[in-house]
Amino acid sequence: METRARYILIGTFMLAAIVAVFAFVFWLENEGGFSKKSEYDIRFSSPVSGLYAGSPVLFNGIRAGEVTSLALDPKRPERVIVSIAVEENVPVRKDTKIGVAAQGLTGSSAVTLIGGSEDAPALEAKNGKPPVLIAPPDASYDLVQAAQGVLSKTDAILTENRKSLHTLLTNFENFSQTLSDNSSKLEDMIAGISDFVGAGDDGAPKVKVYELAAASGFEGEAEEPDWQLLVSDPMAQLSMTSESISNVTADGETTTLSDAQWTDSIPSLINEAMIKSFENAGYLGAVSRSTDIFDADYRLETDLHRFDVVTEGDKSMATIDFVAKVVDQNGEIIGAKEFKRSTPISAPEAKLAAPVLNEEFTEIQKELVPWTIEVIANAPKPDDGASMEGGDDLDMGGDEDLAPPQDVAPPAP
Repeated sequence: METRARYILIGTFMLAAIVAVFAFVFWLENEGGFSKKSEYDIRFSSPVSGLYAGSPVLFNGIRAGEVTSLALDPKRPERVIVSIAVEENVPVRKDTKIGVAAQGLTGSSAVTLIGGSEDAPALEAKNGKPPVLIAPPDASYDLVQAAQGVLSKTDAILTENRKSLHTLLTNFENFSQTLSDNSSKLEDMIAGISDFVGAGDDGAPKVKVYELAAASGFEGEAEEPDWQLLVSDPMAQLSMTSESISNVTADGETTTLSDAQWTDSIPSLINEAMIKSFENAGYLGAVSRSTDIFDADYRLETDLHRFDVVTEGDKSMATIDFVAKVVDQNGEIIGAKEFKRSTPISAPEAKLAAPVLNEEFTEIQKELVPWTIEVIANAPKPDDGASMEGGDDLDMGGDEDLAPPQDVAPPAP
């Protein structure tokens, strides 16, 4: 008997718990919830795909309730009546806009309410029935329908332009066939462009680039100069004013050697190297280039005759030949000398000539710098009684140190 009484007690307790749960749920869904609900009926005249009982109702993007039921209007088959329940404080008015929005990629939808004017009258129930909201015809025009519309228009465009598209595809096929038939020529053209810009298969430059070095290691210490020397850009023929290295034959034919070149035009490199050589010799603050604007006491001018390869028969020579002149402020030449070197090379190739020309020009600068300093040191000064204006007292031909046998004597003024 005691066991049976215990079972009855447990069964009664479980039954009471189930009833309490159902009562609590009923309380939440009705009057006893956290907030009171206002019910509305929305009349749609278009399909409401994706809506179902329990779908959310959004007011200005914020969830404010849910769909309670969906039904067809028996009198108007094209209509759909959607019943919703929203929070009592949601300001649904007569001008509230209604729509249906897709929710992500799941295919579900939500009823959207957009608030209207604050002066619009609120909706009120009549005859115990919920207020009715009328949705516009395009309220349920969802993304699927929009995609279908776009596809329909695209299909119409393709149909109208079928002939043009066929012609376009045919021309593209012919063009592809032409490229295939001429693939070898296309490869040759690309290889030619690659060679023209100086890049090989691995992207490395094929043309070697060289520059002229300045001389250094001068003997003795430089005395503090009381003069300023301006090194002018060399005067040269057009063939020697570029970065290329030329080859001149015995009959005067000039060709460009394409396997190597200088980093800059030849006159610019010579000018920079000379200035650097004077600086290395200890005359850092006394020498400048022709682009600097200042009143120099002397100018070093250069007439460039050869800085290339000279070929006679099967012999090729890397040749440098120029005349250097020291000119004073009055434009008078106070010293002139020809510097010339010619060194044989095994073939008329720029990559062979460039290192030789650089080496020989470095040796020439070791002679040019001391010679220039000596000419300036021996130049007549105004306090020596020499007339610097007319130049009548300047003797250019009698000093062996000033004008060695290979020097070019300037004309008497």
